[in-house]
Amino acid sequence: MKKYLNNKLSKNNLEKAFENEALCHVKYKLWSDKAKNDGYAEISHWYGEAAENELNHAKMWFDEMGESGSINEMLQESANDENHSAKMYLDFAAVAEDEGLDTLRDKFINVSMVENNHKDKFSSLHNRF
Repeated sequence: MKKYLNNKLSKNNLEKAFENEALCHVKYKLWSDKAKNDGYAEISHWYGEAAENELNHAKMWFDEMGESGSINEMLQESANDENHSAKMYLDFAAVAEDEGLDTLRDKFINVSMVENNHKDKFSSLHNRF
């Protein structure tokens, strides 16, 4: 958040706005797919349109925050994000195991492995630049 370092409230509001729009984009895209699969073309179309709008809003807030850096910076941040996610999912897996939710544990572990693969790819690309 390079542009608003001295504006804590606006910085926080932009982060929340971005997160909200990004979450709604994904949710509406998933609901569009479900509506389509269930035979509701009109509802699917509306969710798809709303999802695209939410993505545009997220991009606007992301750009406003000044979050797009150089390719090298983006690759490094992506590797760091994926590493954080991989560790987070392993923590989630441990909780699921403690609660006797073995199927959920296995899903968290599998996603952690995918996130590690993403981290390795981003790191490899970063090292080439």
